[in-house]
Amino acid sequence: MPDSESEWQGVGVWPLTRPDPAQPQPGAIALWAWSISRLIDVAERLPEINASRVIAAGHSRLGKAVLLAAASDTRIGAVLVNNSGCLGASLSSRDLGETPAEMLARFPHWTSPNPAPAGAAPLDQHHLLASVAPRRLYVASASEDHWCDPKGEYLALAGAAPMWQQTLSPLQEAWHEDAECRSGAIGWHLRPGPHDIRPYDWARFLRFVA
Repeated sequence: MPDSESEWQGVGVWPLTRPDPAQPQPGAIALWAWSISRLIDVAERLPEINASRVIAAGHSRLGKAVLLAAASDTRIGAVLVNNSGCLGASLSSRDLGETPAEMLARFPHWTSPNPAPAGAAPLDQHHLLASVAPRRLYVASASEDHWCDPKGEYLALAGAAPMWQQTLSPLQEAWHEDAECRSGAIGWHLRPGPHDIRPYDWARFLRFVA
């Protein structure tokens, strides 16, 4: 499914799903996450694939998608999230970097236009990260990726860590370029540089899931 406001409902999975117009409509991120689960459906039928060891990895907007997929599909045994930022791994309550309002203005097709129901509990991204527990979760940040608020990504992981019965170091102790930590089934690193996914990140992802 293309990441295009004008095209995303015309091709790809949207025509296949035929959402009921009377029901809340999914956005592109939800459909990317749904597609990951459909790929797992196929993998379970292939004898050459061990579908009990599924790992979902995503960068930027696809980092948001793999987190949502893992929250709704426990067949995903490990999640590797790179520079996912707003509505991904970064806390929205900090109001730093890209905000939900800015993201929705630039990419209105990414999420559902339906507002939260009255009386809904206030949630932030550490709740989404916590939904992965007790499975493995690795969050990767980049020092110059200010739009993704890398400090907010670390703080969200620290806020979710008790779900794994883990505690991460305070931000002021953990924060330096090339920093990385592993605490049980969760991990994090801060790569020097901008918004990107590089061999530096993949090397640490592979070490984490080995």
